[in-house]
Amino acid sequence: MSAEMTALLARYWGWLQGETAWQPCGDGYEITTPHLDRHNDYTQLYIRPEGDGFRLSDAGYILADLELSGFRWDPPRREILAQILRGFGVERVDNRLETTAGWDDFPVELHSLLQAMLAVNDLFFLAQASPDRLPAAKGEFRADAPPAAALPRPFRQEVAGWLDSCGILYKPAAPLPGKSGSRHSFPFKIPASATQPERLLRPVSPSANSMAWAVFSGIDTRATRPPHSRLYALVADHNGYQANYRNDSDGIRELRENYDAVVPWSERESVQAELAA
Repeated sequence: MSAEMTALLARYWGWLQGETAWQPCGDGYEITTPHLDRHNDYTQLYIRPEGDGFRLSDAGYILADLELSGFRWDPPRREILAQILRGFGVERVDNRLETTAGWDDFPVELHSLLQAMLAVNDLFFLAQASPDRLPAAKGEFRADAPPAAALPRPFRQEVAGWLDSCGILYKPAAPLPGKSGSRHSFPFKIPASATQPERLLRPVSPSANSMAWAVFSGIDTRATRPPHSRLYALVADHNGYQANYRNDSDGIRELRENYDAVVPWSERESVQAELAA
């Protein structure tokens, strides 16, 4: 089976290489990748030499496209954008998404920028045409807005609010390198204490894709952390997904194999004491 998996991955890498194209562009290069944006267009990025390394950029396409679609950068949406960019180690320069790379870390930085571009592109679903998806900015009044209690919050913000309400001290974790060279986002890092080791918390949606990426992140990150670090997967079960935790589904089983604790959000009080210690 391992030989078969190696062959399958080799075929994927070969396909990815064959579907990626580049051409000179100004004082740098334009790269076209097979990753599709929300328009089903190929995702493009731009690279130019800078000092001893390179500057990688989306040339402003992602944010400009959102704004042309009626996206409104109110404070809640700006905070979500900042969280996404911090998670991938990408910066906003004017209206461009950019990062820098050297020869050694070029693959990781290229991959991080692509992930950030696609993640920000998905913010289209929070466009102005759907104002009920986010609460109004603090102090902002909208006559047509539903009560604040009825508005959904992004799951990561909900986790942060619960940790704050419990007095659990945490630090926003910078992107953590994995054994593969990829960087992974564990948004909440609780430092080691006298009775508990380092604890890394990852919010996970119950979708198959989110669980699969969470599993890979756990495997890849664990190899580079202190030996007693604990990984927690906090899985959103707001919409009746509790049955998935009772049944040993593939996603939940793999999470359990690679995380120290897999916690349905409805049962978060079960780990409150060990997180607060």
